[in-house]
Amino acid sequence: MEITRAELKILDNLLRRTGRTLQKSAAVLPERERIIFSTAYLLCRAADTAADASAIPHERKIFWIEKYPSIIENGGAEEFAKEIQDGAQKADEKFLMQNLSLCISIYQRFESNDKKLVITVAEKVCEGMLFDLKTFKSGVLTALEKTALLEYYCGAMGGAPGVFWSELILKAARIKMPAENFKMLGANIGDALQIVNIMRDVKEDIANGRCYFPAEDLKFFGITVKDFQDGNFRAVNPVIKKWILWGLDKISSAPQYFEQIPKSSWRLRGSVLLPALWALDTIELLAQSDVLANRIKINKKKIYLTILKSPKYLLSNKNFASAIRSKTEYIKNLLMKI
Repeated sequence: MEITRAELKILDNLLRRTGRTLQKSAAVLPERERIIFSTAYLLCRAADTAADASAIPHERKIFWIEKYPSIIENGGAEEFAKEIQDGAQKADEKFLMQNLSLCISIYQRFESNDKKLVITVAEKVCEGMLFDLKTFKSGVLTALEKTALLEYYCGAMGGAPGVFWSELILKAARIKMPAENFKMLGANIGDALQIVNIMRDVKEDIANGRCYFPAEDLKFFGITVKDFQDGNFRAVNPVIKKWILWGLDKISSAPQYFEQIPKSSWRLRGSVLLPALWALDTIELLAQSDVLANRIKINKKKIYLTILKSPKYLLSNKNFASAIRSKTEYIKNLLMKI
């Protein structure tokens, strides 16, 4: 693919402004994977901006998300970008819309196999966004009906990107495990990252009428969506615990996934270990916090401390597995005390 230094700089800046920790894990990648990863993320992030733009009418959001994959494939992003830019709330989102045509232009220069990877994950993420938009209506607090629906949503928004990432690694490094098994592990890690995102944003989502925790779970624990609305954390905490444990089970795939990547491919290994460790850092906070009172996120000090510790894991599968296992057990012990 052909991309100029100036274009790569813009991609990095866009990722820094919209991805926070993602930019730091992408920065260690080899250039080819870095470009494909960054472009795919930004294209998906643009769709997410459209889905979340409060100033855009609901039906108009559905219209654009349904159309968005064809915009990536065939161009014509100007009308979409202008309307979403006008409806976006944050300066960084507006900046992304201003540069969406550049992201699409870079995508269109990819080799056909790489384009297929990117459009496949974009389609799957848009499918998840449409599910979200068609399930939740403004002004009405609604819970997903069944556990399977939350698992499906995590699969579309997290698992599919995990598979996309696994496909990139399979092309860049020699993985001894059968490809489908490797991709399944990647999907598990992606599921974990998505449930972390959901639990981080519980307060904001409830305010916007979205309760991702299934109604069958609420019934089992004897609570209602009103307990979320009223900020009754003591009542809803059993549901939060259940999905923290689900996330921990999913992230337990990380050591096996990590050890498949050759130690010589340290850049790829670094881009796997950082998100996994940051996810566990966030889950630790979730296990100790009232998610109905605050939006949970790890601070910059924790982010950079994890980066500083990463060299001892890069060349040691044992050290990485031990770190995941010990942090997981610590979080489980925390949950038992609450």
